[in-house]
Amino acid sequence: MRCGLAFAVLLCGMQIASAQTEYCLSSSANQVTGTASGYRYELWNPSGAANPSDECMTVNSGATFSGRWTNADDYLARRGVFYGSNTGQSWKQRGGMQIYYVADWQPKYVSGGNSSLGVYGWVHRGSNNVGSTAEFYIIENWYQWNHSQDTTAQSLGKIAVNGVPYEVIKTRRTNADTPWGKMDFSQYVSVRLNRGTSNQSPSPAGLFSAGINVGQHFAAWEKLGLDMSGELYEISFLAEGYKSSGTVNVSNLTFTTQSAPSSITASPATYNLAVDEGTIVNWTLPSDYSDWTASVVHSSNCNGVIALDMYQGKYLLFGAAPGTCTLTIYSPDGTKSATATVNVTQGAAMSRVVEYRALGNTGGEQVYLLRAGKRVSAPRTLTTAFQTFRQTVYGEGDIGIEFVNDDAVSNGKAARVDYLSVDGVKRETEAQAVNTGSFANNKCGGGSYSEWLYCAGAVSYGPLKQDHTIRIRARGTAGGEHIHLLINGTSVNTGWWMTTAFQEFTATVSGDGDINIKYDNDGGSKDVVVDWLKVDDQVPRQAENMQYNTAFFANGRCGGGQYSEWMNCNGVIGFGKISDNFN
Repeated sequence: MRCGLAFAVLLCGMQIASAQTEYCLSSSANQVTGTASGYRYELWNPSGAANPSDECMTVNSGATFSGRWTNADDYLARRGVFYGSNTGQSWKQRGGMQIYYVADWQPKYVSGGNSSLGVYGWVHRGSNNVGSTAEFYIIENWYQWNHSQDTTAQSLGKIAVNGVPYEVIKTRRTNADTPWGKMDFSQYVSVRLNRGTSNQSPSPAGLFSAGINVGQHFAAWEKLGLDMSGELYEISFLAEGYKSSGTVNVSNLTFTTQSAPSSITASPATYNLAVDEGTIVNWTLPSDYSDWTASVVHSSNCNGVIALDMYQGKYLLFGAAPGTCTLTIYSPDGTKSATATVNVTQGAAMSRVVEYRALGNTGGEQVYLLRAGKRVSAPRTLTTAFQTFRQTVYGEGDIGIEFVNDDAVSNGKAARVDYLSVDGVKRETEAQAVNTGSFANNKCGGGSYSEWLYCAGAVSYGPLKQDHTIRIRARGTAGGEHIHLLINGTSVNTGWWMTTAFQEFTATVSGDGDINIKYDNDGGSKDVVVDWLKVDDQVPRQAENMQYNTAFFANGRCGGGQYSEWMNCNGVIGFGKISDNFN
């Protein structure tokens, strides 16, 4: 969290509890630990914190517990499986663990505070000098803050476990408390998506239940480059409240050791897709193995090539851009894996060059490019100076930019996006109506029309294929004159015939390009007068302000002048590019 961390001192306050036993912290006791029904429990508050007034935990039957906290400095109540130090046993040696929980979680909003609920534990570089010491979380729900908002947060991407998507975050702690004294260490965190909020309302409180294959999280973290090779110290279910108040009742909590299957096979081992084509990811486990809930993680070379989604517990695989990458499918316990190759071709999908210009308020902010709500790029790390990012995007759908590691502090991490362009056509961020990362009206997502994303969220720039309406106001001097609208030298239609009265002519075009009006049937007393040309809702581009005019007769010849609304000869007036901003 933003503040103190949970840790255990094994021999301090160790007790053997019976069912329905309540423990409360006091100014002289900041920690209670013990064992009941074979499961360890711990109630903790930082040493030296403000005197606890109402920070209690009731140890119930089995592994269940309940608790309450009022204006707690940092309340942590947890129960689970405790292995201890210097065992030399990594998580893979101990096997997978499935946790099932039912929890009535009722955190209260307190300005500057936060609360969370989920799995907690440690891996440690023990006496065998293997691995790293790290604190881990699987956050099932949160209120006001989560680890992606830490000042050191690094987004490693999304994973899917038990049919649920999570964002994987790595943070760093310096000279902080651990069960082995103060040291520097990392935190590995899976934050469940589509739960939790930074806003005061609506509250995320309620009754929740889920099964969590912990080993699959561990395996996915390793795939993403996190070191889980140290000895496994504990796996617990945790309720935490930092400078906040609330209650929790975990009425059902089971820890089940999962055996490893003899094998797991990707079926098929190769997926051939076109952009935007989708399929279901499948695998094969031995017929006598009862649990079929695998998890799917993609390699870093898949960033932007594929997109993974969930539907009714199934893993849906979509092609996002031409390329080849590798999927890894993990067994329910996390210790066995299989790989599948994904080949994506462009197919009939359009390709467009997307560019955006962005900076961070502090540096270290991370953003993703989105298409149709899915990430189609690796995370981009911002500096305090503007940078321009460019890539080819395939397919259709809304295009957007997602900011993922807000730190929820005043004048902290925030992303500023100047513009996004598609094939050179700029879309100014402050002109976009959908910005869930803006902060206004005292809440995240409370505003729009801003370059800034102060909260984790996304700004949408509308469909990739964005049509433009071009209007022309013109007339002839004799009637019967004919003009064309050209984009990059090509007529967009069969043109229009003039009368002697001004008329407005409209055409719809896509993308960017040079705009010209062409007059093509000069003769006799025929001339064309072009008042203006207008792109979308921009101010009109007055013909007399345009420098390029090969149809104006001046200095004794056609094309001998410029800056005129007159077309006396066959020729063109140039009105710049579609993407030019004349406002």
